[in-house]
Amino acid sequence: MLETSLSKMKEWERVVTDIDQRELVVLRDVTRMPVERGDFISQNMVVIISLSGQVSLLYDMQTFVFNPWNVAVVCPNHMVAPIDVSTDYNAILMVISPAFYEEMRRRTLSHDYIKFHSNPQFTLTAEQAQSLIKIVDVIEMISHADEAKMPHRHELLTYMFDVFFETMSMYLAKDDASSVSLNKNEILFSSFCELLAKNYREHKTMTWYAEQLHLTPKYFSSQIMRIIGKSASDWIQEWLLIRAKQLLDTRWDMNIQEISQSLGFEEQASFTRFFRRGAGMSPRQWRERDTAARAARG
Repeated sequence: MLETSLSKMKEWERVVTDIDQRELVVLRDVTRMPVERGDFISQNMVVIISLSGQVSLLYDMQTFVFNPWNVAVVCPNHMVAPIDVSTDYNAILMVISPAFYEEMRRRTLSHDYIKFHSNPQFTLTAEQAQSLIKIVDVIEMISHADEAKMPHRHELLTYMFDVFFETMSMYLAKDDASSVSLNKNEILFSSFCELLAKNYREHKTMTWYAEQLHLTPKYFSSQIMRIIGKSASDWIQEWLLIRAKQLLDTRWDMNIQEISQSLGFEEQASFTRFFRRGAGMSPRQWRERDTAARAARG
């Protein structure tokens, strides 16, 4: 059972690495979150349809519990940390590439995408969820199609993705409890997340982000604190630390100096000091710890 689960995890990792070419990948029979441990920041948009069992996770420091027929829309560049998953959990995931997400966000549903930044979870009836799954079936078929045989593959994929969200929005509109009215703080936080993801290499201070959002640093930080319980400066540091851990865990083709440079640190020593403050160990020790864990898993 464990061997089968690990085999599936490796297959999912391989499939998702091809996502830039395929634009969208559908993963079925997901029995655990497709990460091995700890916090992570997905560069992709992920849509989750829970079919059975239960999974709980932290999303931007808030706890969410997903039960059957819950739908989650996890936008890129948010912090996610799995907490617990039941043995009977099963879900379908759609993983969307950054480029495809940006294209779809510029279309008519961009306003809807903003609301998912602060409230990723929705509850549907079994019938509604099954209707969405039928749309996912068509999306999966198109995503696997050869462009030579389906020359309008991209247009069809964008159309069906629109259909998926239009259908889900229709279902949510019928349930007043699920409707989400955006407030200024939610829009502010989503804008901050997008700015951070695009500019963290060059800009790591809260003041710069406040200026870009045309706010005073004091007001900006107080609003972020109100939303997530952390100051904007702490959020930037934590976001950057998780990104560093991801690179150390997954980019074995890069040495620590290269990872340091990719994160925008001018000197490796500065990166080491930053990482040690947050993780309690050096980047090299973190990577050695990961190597030992991989060896123990065989």
